[in-house]
Amino acid sequence: MTPWFPAYQEDPAGSYIVDSLRALRNLGHEIDVLVTQPWRPRFLRRVSRRTDWTDEFPVHWSHYFSIPRHYFRFVSNCFYKLKVVSLMKRLHKRSPYQVIHAHTEICGLAAVKMAQQSHLPVIVTVHGIDTCARMWKGFAGRMIDHALLRATRVVFVGDPLARF
Repeated sequence: MTPWFPAYQEDPAGSYIVDSLRALRNLGHEIDVLVTQPWRPRFLRRVSRRTDWTDEFPVHWSHYFSIPRHYFRFVSNCFYKLKVVSLMKRLHKRSPYQVIHAHTEICGLAAVKMAQQSHLPVIVTVHGIDTCARMWKGFAGRMIDHALLRATRVVFVGDPLARF
């Protein structure tokens, strides 16, 4: 699961995600990709639902309701979990998972919920620190803390993240 994914083969945005997917595939793993992004009108979307990747691995898309700039973050988090976990359950029935790897704390919300319901291990990779205080305050912050504490593993990309 990731919010970042290249719009086309040569797109550098999110290419590190594709690089790691290719490495896993080359080791013999079967991979499904779930790209989760806030809903935006089509003309504002940076990543379109391209089919450039279908030869390498299945890519599924989910757009969820989110209030911009982390206002009422707990509401966006709830919509995220409802929408994404529902899709994950359908995908899991079609092609059972052995592990869930979520990139970002937000993806971790749904991944941990799905993992608890299906008894799967879940890895959450944190790539950076979102410095907006609304992301971490109140119930929204507790939701993320809860998810990270219940993940099988949390991977921090860099020592400053681990200290944070």
